Amino acid sequence: MRQIDVANYLGMEQTQYNRWENRNKKLSIDQLEQIADALGVTVKEIMYGEETNESELQIQKTDIKLKQRDEQISVKNQEIERLAKEIEYLKDNNNRLLSLLEKKEGIDKEVEEYKKDILYLYEQLKQNGIEIKSRGEQGLA
Repeated sequence: MRQIDVANYLGMEQTQYNRWENRNKKLSIDQLEQIADALGVTVKEIMYGEETNESELQIQKTDIKLKQRDEQISVKNQEIERLAKEIEYLKDNNNRLLSLLEKKEGIDKEVEEYKKDILYLYEQLKQNGIEIKSRGEQGLA
C-alpha cells in the first residue's frame, strides 16, 4: 500500500503521513492504531512484524470501537451539561416572569379599585351638583 493510500484513509495529506513515518519521534498509540486499521493489520504486526491471530485482531478492533464510543459519550455528556445549564437559565427566567406577572396582576387590581373609587367620587360630586369636565371636554368648551 502506498503512503498516499494510507494518508487518504486516515483523512490527511500524504506529506503529513510521510512525516509520521519518517520522524525520529515515536508515534502515539492512537496514531499506530489508525495506521494499523488503514493497513488492515494489528499494532503488534506493525511494531514487531508478527502476524496476529483473528482473536487478537478482533480484540484490537473492539478496543478501537470502544475508544470511539467513549469519545461519543464524552461529546454527549458535554451536550447534556450544556442543556442542563440552559434548562436552569430558562427556569430562572420563567420564575422571574411569573413574579412580574403576579406583580402586574396586583397592580391591575389596584388600578381597578382606583377606578371604582374615582367613579364613586364622581357620582357623589354629581349628586351634590358639582360637575367635573374631562380634559377633552375642557378643551372643547
